[in-house]
Amino acid sequence: LDVSDNLFVTLPESLGKLEYLTHLNVKFNQLATLPDSLGDLKDLEHLGVSNNRLETLPDSLGNLGKLTYLNVSNNQLQTLPDSLGNFQYLVRLEIQNNRLETLPGSLGKLKYLTYLGVSNNQLETLPESLENLKKLGRLEVQFNQLVTLPDSLGNLGNLTYLGVSNNRLETLPESLGN
Repeated sequence: LDVSDNLFVTLPESLGKLEYLTHLNVKFNQLATLPDSLGDLKDLEHLGVSNNRLETLPDSLGNLGKLTYLNVSNNQLQTLPDSLGNFQYLVRLEIQNNRLETLPGSLGKLKYLTYLGVSNNQLETLPESLENLKKLGRLEVQFNQLVTLPDSLGNLGNLTYLGVSNNRLETLPESLGN
């Protein structure tokens, strides 16, 4: 279902009844919230809600056990629910251009994640749990307020790109050479 580039302010709760839906794209609308019933879309693999006005995400999103792609970029998110750690098959997570000051430690549970984009937020630190993202190949944290990076980043053996420009860093962790 693709309803992108419209003027939706809300989505109906009945959306959760589309039990076989695998892709939902609602980018470039005027959404301030998402219905809790989104968590009922058990077969959903791809969720694109970028370029809206979202300030929070419903905890029920954590029920989307088959999700492999999530894009919530270009919203007004200040926090992310811990339930994001439930996305056991998530490969790509895009949360750029929001107002995030922290990331939940539960992100470390995303064992299949290969791409994490959190540029253009207000992050001052990254959770140590990122060291558990053994498949992570690309980490983009440019344009934040990072003062330090976790020493555990050196444990990410598949990391091929680390973007940390435009932060407040003065040193890099010694472990990056591991």
